[in-house]
Amino acid sequence: MRSPEITDLQTGVAREYDAVRVYLRSLAGIEQGPAAGRALQGSDPTFEVQAAFSGRSLLGEHILMIMLEGLRNSRSHGLANLVKIDVHEAPTTRS
Repeated sequence: MRSPEITDLQTGVAREYDAVRVYLRSLAGIEQGPAAGRALQGSDPTFEVQAAFSGRSLLGEHILMIMLEGLRNSRSHGLANLVKIDVHEAPTTRS
């Protein structure tokens, strides 16, 4: 269960990210027309996930949360029709 303070903090951070995105788009000269409006309204792209990794439960939770955030960002801020998430554990090299 999240405390109200954590929820308020997350909401504030999300708002700040949105403001930064608008500012960066203005610096880059990216049009704020109808396409940008659709991105702000959100979309519902299809998605594909492929993952193969192992580790401690906390690491798995972090990886899954990052994947979730990527999917949410593609829906909220992107104009994608398809989102692909591909996560694989990197092989370790030993010296």
